Amino acid sequence: MISNNKQAAARRFVETWKGRGYEKGDTQSFWYQLLHDIFGIEVPANFIQFELPVHLKNTKFIDAYIPSTKVIIE
Repeated sequence: MISNNKQAAARRFVETWKGRGYEKGDTQSFWYQLLHDIFGIEVPANFIQFELPVHLKNTKFIDAYIPSTKVIIE
């Protein structure tokens, strides 16, 4: 069961980000706030990495990567 504090934090987060979404300008702020406010990560900068290169036929970049969970965000 989700606590009332988490539900309230999730509602605040949704209200803060409603109507926003400039990917290049808001990506890091969005993920830092989500990880901190909703998931309780004290220092999100130590938890997630941004714009990591991926080498295929040419170099592309993933938006974000969470090494401890092996989550790729694109």
